[in-house]
Amino acid sequence: MLDLYVRNARVITEAFDVIKQGSGITNIDEIVTTFIKAEEQNYSLFNYVNELDQECDALEESNAKIDNETARYNTMSRLNKTELKEKISAMKDESDNLRDQIQRGQAECDDVIDEFGEMQGLVEEMVNTFKAARFTARVAESMQYDEHTQFNENNVTIYLAELEEYISSLITYSAFQNGDP
Repeated sequence: MLDLYVRNARVITEAFDVIKQGSGITNIDEIVTTFIKAEEQNYSLFNYVNELDQECDALEESNAKIDNETARYNTMSRLNKTELKEKISAMKDESDNLRDQIQRGQAECDDVIDEFGEMQGLVEEMVNTFKAARFTARVAESMQYDEHTQFNENNVTIYLAELEEYISSLITYSAFQNGDP
């Protein structure tokens, strides 16, 4: 263990001697201080280079956007008045087509909402009839129907599952009454 310590001390001493010869500094504390300052300066330079790199990236991105805008404006400036009017007309037609598609989509949505409303009333009426006839749902969850209930694509299957169970029970009961196994 002592030999290892002596060997390490000798290696460190030789390293300091090489540093003393290379740097011309003979005081060990001065060598350490110089290395610490050099390390701090390297760290500061590293951070500065990173900041410059980030700024360069941001400037390149901004420059690319400006190039795209310039190209677009150059294309528009080359259009003569007739071409410009045609382009405006085509864009207006496209806008009108999109507006029509939106209105058709909204009408379809309204139709589906109306259909869900009709379905809700019928399902509620049928479920109430089954409950009045003392049918019980054992598998499906018993749903609540009040003024706040509204069918939509997310919950319609849950309400229909309850009705399906009641209808299945009715079919089973009718088959049993008719002696059908």
